[in-house]
Amino acid sequence: MLNTIVRGDEMHLKTLQKIFANVDTLLDDPDFIQKNKVGKTSFTRKRALDFKTTFYAVCSSGKGSLSTELTKFENNAEGNVSHFSAQAFSKARYKIKSAAFYNIFRESAKIFCAQKEFQTLWGYRVFAVDGTSLILPESKENHRSFGSGGTKEKTYAMASASIFYDVLNDIVLDGTIGRYQTSERKSCYKMLKRTNTKFTGKNKLILLDRGYQSREMYHFLQDHGYKYVIRVQCGKSTPKAIRAAQGDDCMVTDARDKTLVHRVIKITLESGETEILVTNLFDQSLTVEDFYQLYHLRWKIETKYSEIKHKFKLEKFTGYRPEGIRQDFYAVLFLSCLTSLTKHESEARRVKKKNTKWDYQINILAVINALIDNITRLFYAGKSLIECRLTLLVDSLKNKRSVIRPDRHTERKKPRTVKRYYLNPNYGQTLTKDYFGHASFLPGFINYTAKS
Repeated sequence: MLNTIVRGDEMHLKTLQKIFANVDTLLDDPDFIQKNKVGKTSFTRKRALDFKTTFYAVCSSGKGSLSTELTKFENNAEGNVSHFSAQAFSKARYKIKSAAFYNIFRESAKIFCAQKEFQTLWGYRVFAVDGTSLILPESKENHRSFGSGGTKEKTYAMASASIFYDVLNDIVLDGTIGRYQTSERKSCYKMLKRTNTKFTGKNKLILLDRGYQSREMYHFLQDHGYKYVIRVQCGKSTPKAIRAAQGDDCMVTDARDKTLVHRVIKITLESGETEILVTNLFDQSLTVEDFYQLYHLRWKIETKYSEIKHKFKLEKFTGYRPEGIRQDFYAVLFLSCLTSLTKHESEARRVKKKNTKWDYQINILAVINALIDNITRLFYAGKSLIECRLTLLVDSLKNKRSVIRPDRHTERKKPRTVKRYYLNPNYGQTLTKDYFGHASFLPGFINYTAKS
């Protein structure tokens, strides 16, 4: 089914080297610093916490307590940073715009996409867009900036996020975070508009779930050169011509917009439910089964969200203000990019044993933990040591494998009303913050208070 491109050793290693070198160069660039700092006088005096050190410290957090993480950072920097206090760091991080983290993430994705070889399907790069909700630390400022969700009895500060994801090459190309219940379509338009062919290539196919269907979306995707496969709802929001389509594979012209011609695919699931897909892929050699397998690839974006939210512990935010939340979001997307490349390189080095019962892959959690443990050393490695340290990292991971079980299905659980990841270890306790912004817990209900 897939046109698999097998890379030799060190292909991804060189890309990782380029990314680390590029990040180091950007963080020393006066123009980049000027554009991405808050206030003209920020970072003008020579202090322990300059722009680069503060940026690296945010990205290096393993989501433990602030004092513990900063001690680790200082030790792993191996003499490249001077001692600084937790209070000084908490103050310095808000002198950096979240745009700095977004720009670093996007530049890293661009370097990845500059490679000429990619895994494709029928000659297409395959992408997906989907949104999610994030539970934020409780504060009036976060409620004002991002909005509120929850129940009538209790509301929580929440945000909406979306990512644009290459499902075959495991790379997030763009992401947005904004007000809770922001239209997923608007976020999709925004990301696709600013992601040109340098990222996607010319032959591109996008998979979208229910909620993205609309005549405007169909035209937008066609105008931007995308082939698409979109799952549609069976209700009145879907044009009658699509709902009334005969057979499991037929052509339909929109009654209100004659310029829209769709191929309608109907798939009967094991549950008995009928799934309806609309597409502008008119190649008749592609069967209903092919489209079933193709749309199943969209599940990879759900897996990526699980990685971002739970393995990287995104919702355990290190910053409590809106700008700190945005910093954490884009920092995790940047680390996700590094993780994908590290996993790809470790996979290329893994010794594939023959005649085994199962196929195997590199364990993603092992990669994430190893990367976070070593990220500070990699940031400060410099040109002389970066290749050696990256090689040691990927070689240490090449045998950290997990089994792949095909056709494994799990019933999807109903989402809980509230899922406060950053409070999981202390659920049912009150989060308080002292004068300097440090978190502590007291017995009681979940509720954010601030001591003056």
